[in-house]
Amino acid sequence: MAVQYSLKEAAKIIGVSYSRAWHAYAYGRLAWPRRVGKMFILDESEVKNLRTHLDNLTKGEHHVPVTDGRTVQGF
Repeated sequence: MAVQYSLKEAAKIIGVSYSRAWHAYAYGRLAWPRRVGKMFILDESEVKNLRTHLDNLTKGEHHVPVTDGRTVQGF
């Protein structure tokens, strides 16, 4: 069985706040993960994608492609 994490657990593993991780999805920069009730469930590959996305933002790559192909300035 694959390991699954809540968004809060994934944010803790990555070392960022829950809100910073949530905003990566809320602003359309990453496709929404699965939901169970109010909780978002991420598998290991989704945690890796989230980490890569947030690492790119901290390195200064502020213009990131959005899931629909547009480019949006990051925070």
